[in-house]
Amino acid sequence: MRQLSSVIADRLAKGERVVLATVLETSGSVPRGTGAAMAVLETGETVGTVGGGAAELAATAFAREMPAGEDSAVRQYNSMSGNRAPEAACGGTVTILFQRLGAPEAPLFARAAAVAGGREPAFLVRRLRQGRVTAMELTDCADLADPARAGYAVSADGSAVLTEPLAAAAQVYLFGAGHVAQRVAPELARVGFCVTVIDAREKLLMAACFDCARARILADPVETAAQLSLGAGDYAVVMASNHETDFRILEQLLRQQPTYIGCIGSRQKIAMAKQRLVEQGVSNEQFEQRVHAPIGLPIRAETPEEIAVSIAAEMILFRAEHGNPVR
Repeated sequence: MRQLSSVIADRLAKGERVVLATVLETSGSVPRGTGAAMAVLETGETVGTVGGGAAELAATAFAREMPAGEDSAVRQYNSMSGNRAPEAACGGTVTILFQRLGAPEAPLFARAAAVAGGREPAFLVRRLRQGRVTAMELTDCADLADPARAGYAVSADGSAVLTEPLAAAAQVYLFGAGHVAQRVAPELARVGFCVTVIDAREKLLMAACFDCARARILADPVETAAQLSLGAGDYAVVMASNHETDFRILEQLLRQQPTYIGCIGSRQKIAMAKQRLVEQGVSNEQFEQRVHAPIGLPIRAETPEEIAVSIAAEMILFRAEHGNPVR
């Protein structure tokens, strides 16, 4: 949402018009859910996606042809055919809100871009009546079952509210800037995690591959782990310079309450770390429940690039199953 909001704010500030297409509801087999969004620019370019395929092509065409006097509209498409008569073909249906944006909305989207991906909860709320947007605002609280996922609620009187999280609080602290971390950070950033990289090796930390990171901390990873206070919504990935450093970081992290702790290494290395932690008072159950190690889904990954994919996949799965708790 940060990139999308930034592009919208930039184009609106230049006096251009933008049509924002946002998924309200879906049924059946569809690739994206409520809150998926795409901006159709005045040039005809698009940023973001509402699911691709025929439905997105139809939505893009409608956005480009949307009458100048029509500020917002709701249309329903078949996900496979793009037909506006969903019963005419197989596949699910997707209901999309189209909203024409102009210069008056530029400040709001500039603020949205500024807070998107941050640590504090933030939501874009749009109120609708009869398929038209009647109000739009940014707020720091919202009535959502899962504050990390967009919600769409329709009242008995026909009014509706679309609530979209801007800051999902999925903060990843990546302890280590080595060759695997250099592949992991961009992979995680690409799928919506906000990454902070921690390492005392300046040359590695300042590498261009970490330009995707929200922040870089040039410091000893063990000392930093002890100073941090990680909690709900925080993910920790341990892959520092050696086994002893990884162990000492784990030791500090287990004294805190991050949502997720993952550690790279062979099964032998992990078994040794577990034994040492148990000797220090960590129970077997605590270790098994709290530490994902060896980190990554078992896809027989060997290269750093493959390992990064396996780690990102495991964290995507964990995020989907547990949500992103907001502080």
